[in-house]
Amino acid sequence: MPPAAHAPQHRPAWLVILSSLMLLAGGYSLVAGMLKLRDPTMILMVGGAETLDSDADVDLNRQLLAARVAAVTPHRSGLRIEAGCEVALALFTLYATAAVFSRDRRGRALTLAVGLLGIGYQLAVLPLYLALTQDYAARGSALLARSIVETVGPSSADLTPDQITARLHSAIVGGPLVAAAVGIVGSLVLLFFFGGRRGKLLYGIAKPPQTERRSQRREDP
Repeated sequence: MPPAAHAPQHRPAWLVILSSLMLLAGGYSLVAGMLKLRDPTMILMVGGAETLDSDADVDLNRQLLAARVAAVTPHRSGLRIEAGCEVALALFTLYATAAVFSRDRRGRALTLAVGLLGIGYQLAVLPLYLALTQDYAARGSALLARSIVETVGPSSADLTPDQITARLHSAIVGGPLVAAAVGIVGSLVLLFFFGGRRGKLLYGIAKPPQTERRSQRREDP
């Protein structure tokens, strides 16, 4: 049975950096989750005409809004459940971060739980976001490409509208994969540091190498 963790006596650089990142990630996720609970269409708030100087700009923004609503509507219930889970995970992350900052002996266990829950959350919501972005890419890629061409100007664009549409489609669909990869890597970093030797030494679960050698010498006849 492993020894119980005790409160850390100091804060090494890796602990300060990771706990600060946890604070930022938890705060961002909390705000994002609450915004999604209020309006799930904000997930797709990208692109659109920056200025509304003409009727064409107004019409383009209206079409983009319609594309967002049409893409979100079939997934609205799932997005609200996902947003609630994100808020709950964000609150738990902030709680774990507070435990780490206050040198609570439970900080390590709580952070490991955050890492495991973070990986599970990313894998669970990925199919939902892939389906959502595929729907939006099919409806909105051409509109976004048109917005870019109108903003940049046809003479300045290096790509044709069809090429821009294809690249935007790939970027929109690939967005959830990138976000999931970043979230999983961040969770793995937490598990590596807090679950590895550094975390065990900091919370007194493992002994430093010199202490272990001294203990072995005392036990040898």
